[in-house]
Parts: sequence; C-alpha cells; structure tokens
Amino acid sequence: MFTSVRSARVDQCLSEGKLSRARASPRRSLQCRAAKKRRDQLEQHHAATSGAVKFLSRRESLGVGLATYLLADGVNVARAEEEVQVFIPVEKLSRPARQEQIAALRKTINKAIIEHVKSDYRNSLELAFLDCITHNKMSKAGGSNGSIRIREELDSLGLKYLEKTIDEIGKAKAAAEKNYPVPIDISWADMIAITGYRKTLSHFRDVVAARAKDQNSANVILVAYGNDLPKPKLGRVDATSPDIVGGSLDLRPAELVMRAKEAGLTAQQIAALADAFPRKGDTTLDDIEKQISAEDPKIANYITNFDRSRKELTQTSYQIDVGNAYYKLTSLGATFDLDRYLVPIPRPKPRY
Repeated sequence: MFTSVRSARVDQCLSEGKLSRARASPRRSLQCRAAKKRRDQLEQHHAATSGAVKFLSRRESLGVGLATYLLADGVNVARAEEEVQVFIPVEKLSRPARQEQIAALRKTINKAIIEHVKSDYRNSLELAFLDCITHNKMSKAGGSNGSIRIREELDSLGLKYLEKTIDEIGKAKAAAEKNYPVPIDISWADMIAITGYRKTLSHFRDVVAARAKDQNSANVILVAYGNDLPKPKLGRVDATSPDIVGGSLDLRPAELVMRAKEAGLTAQQIAALADAFPRKGDTTLDDIEKQISAEDPKIANYITNFDRSRKELTQTSYQIDVGNAYYKLTSLGATFDLDRYLVPIPRPKPRY
C-alpha cells in the first residue's frame, strides 16, 4: 500500500543533517513535527494491516495526484475509487450502445414469441390491425397503444376467437421479461406489434419455401431472395383504458376502409393489409379483397398487382408492400419512449 505524506522531504533532510533545525523556521519546524507525527501514525496503522508503506517524493506525488494516495480515516482512496463503479447514464449512451441493447431485447422477445404464440399468423396480424386502426388523426386519440388487450375492448368487437392469441402474447411477454438479464416491463403495444411482424414474416418465408423442390433449394432461395421486412420500432407506451367501447368500431370491410383512410393509411397500404381485415365464418382473403376493391379504384388496382405478385416464386412486390404497410400501421398514434428499455452501462476505465 502506498502513502504520500506532506513535508516528507523536509523530514528526510533533517534526519540526514542536510538541513539544520536552526535554518528551519519555527513555523516550518512545527509543520515538520506534525508531518512526522502523522507519518508515525500511518506507519503504525499500515504495520498492523499490510506492513507495506512507500513515501513518495514531491515529484512523484504531483505526478500521480496526492488525492489518490492520501488516507482519510484509515480508508485507501485509490482502492475506494476502484470499488465505486461509474456508469454512463441512459441519456448519454452512444448510438452503438443503444443499438446493442435493443438488439438483445428483440432477440429475447422473438424467442418468447416462437415458444408461446402458436395461433395462426392472421390472428396476430388482425390484433395489430384492430389495435392501430382506432387512431384518429384529428383528435390524436387511439392508435398503436395495446388497448386491444383490454377485455372490454375485445368483447365489444365480438371477436372471441382472438382471446386465445391475446393470452399467448401475454405468456410470451412474461417469458421475455423473465429471461431478459435486467428487470424490464415490455409494453403490450410493442408485444402485439412485434408478434404480428414475426408471425407474418415467418408465414411469408414458409410460403416461399413450400414452392421449392426440396429443403436445400428452399434455403438457397430464402438466403438469396428472401424478403426482409422493416422491423417495427420499440418503445410504445400502453393505453390504460379501451379505445373502443360499445361497438364504436364497425367491422364491415367498407367501413374499415374508410376508418383506415381517416387514420392515415393510403390506398396502397390498405390493399396490402387486406389479410389483416377481420373475417367471419369461411370468408377468404379473396372475398375481402373483392369487397374493399369496390370502395376505391386505386385499391382495386393495387390488389390486382398483388394477386399477380403472389403467383411469383418470391412474391417480392406483395411481401415488401405488406411489410411497409404494417410498419406504417403499427406507428399510427403511437407514443414512443425508447429509453424505457435502456439501462446505464459501466464507464470504461481510463488507460494511463
């Protein structure tokens, strides 16, 4: 253990006879005696603890900083500073640090979705659509806020078959929060948006793979020509009350087209999201597309193009447009607070 004592050089000169006490002023002599007394105390203390004491020269003391080596009430400051970990606050995290944490969270959420959400992709897509389509551009109310999870809202829509999917997403949410290395509260809005994205992406890849002659060919096609869809952002804030009460959302396709336009979706985006429209009984995607095509010639034109794209091997045009439309959908009316998922990280120790 190292210690620096003021006036150590003076005491050394006095002991070696290089400086007479007569030449030392009374004030200096007093300082020397005080320094010697302090040194003796420190020597006794360290003899009882480590037994290793080093007195630094004035140059050494100034070079490394006296504060690092001084003792206060028997506590080594240098060791105390090593034990106190300094963290970088969330608001000052670098972009790479933020991206690394978000990537780790996405990985944890994706794994939980794969393990717990077994319902058909359409259910997850429909839940996300109904959660977001409530957005009102004029009043700024509704939108991607997770309110569809509230049983009162789901019951008002009369879509009992979606309750199972909500429960599965809830289990995935709990699993992701449990498995993440730090305490975290993932919003329902994020879980619904990410689940719809993951299930739809998985479905698209299965469709392309099923058209290949064998699994090896499927892997080659997916690696070379697989369509990457834009990932929904994270950080949505949950609603605390339902957006839809007492059947305030008409589920007929024609009414949903009008509601989608009011929320801020274009004809191209509405056409791409036809698979997300609620279906009753044995209603097919083709049935939904015919009904919404009758509402707008632009929608009809896009649906014709999408039908042509779906017949191609990779469905590139159709899948990419669905991905872009879904990204826009899950941003409608959302309030984002990305920092809710970030944590401070240790500040790197300086190198001397």
